[in-house]
Amino acid sequence: MHVPHRNRYIYCQRYNLWGRMEAMEVVVVAATGPHEVAARGHVVQFYRHGEELAEWAGGYLSAGVADGGVAVTIATPEHRLAFEQRIAKAGVDVPEAGARGDYLALDAEQTARRLVTGGRLDRARFELVIGDLIHRATSAGRPVRVYGELVAELWGDGLVAGAVELEELWNGLGRRYPFGLWCGYPAVRGADRQLTEVVTDVCRHHSMVIGDVPVPPDTQAKS
Repeated sequence: MHVPHRNRYIYCQRYNLWGRMEAMEVVVVAATGPHEVAARGHVVQFYRHGEELAEWAGGYLSAGVADGGVAVTIATPEHRLAFEQRIAKAGVDVPEAGARGDYLALDAEQTARRLVTGGRLDRARFELVIGDLIHRATSAGRPVRVYGELVAELWGDGLVAGAVELEELWNGLGRRYPFGLWCGYPAVRGADRQLTEVVTDVCRHHSMVIGDVPVPPDTQAKS
């Protein structure tokens, strides 16, 4: 995986209501592995393929369980399997961890559907489904690490505004409960204004950005 050796500053192009372009700065924080990612915080990884995601996010989750904490995954079946294999390699009995409540797994597509009403993100449902999940996971006072790709699911379904709003709701939970959150996005490329604006908003809602940020190819960057 390509990771910068120091912080990079990426200028995302954004247009205001009058069609005038504005430069918006997004900081991409350097890291050499999941061990450098804090247990608390809101991280986003733009991954190019599943193996890259499993190495980083899977390492983040397995470290949490191995250290006596709780790991929560809200992911596709393929990604959940990859994470569970990574956790097992760390010496954790995954079925037993699940039975103890040390490992909780939800399907991203099914969960995302539960959060949408009439084609829009439902804040009350988020609180009922996700808020309750985080409350239960943190109730014992142990460290909690969460991997989620609900935002990517909403984005993929065309619910762009809902995707950004969901990041805000996650941050709201982070102010109420002690847990770390790792979000996964496919590293797609595009040159339209909407993608640029969404990527910028997504990055601004995270404390660390890992991977190749999917900004238009003509976006300026400096090291």
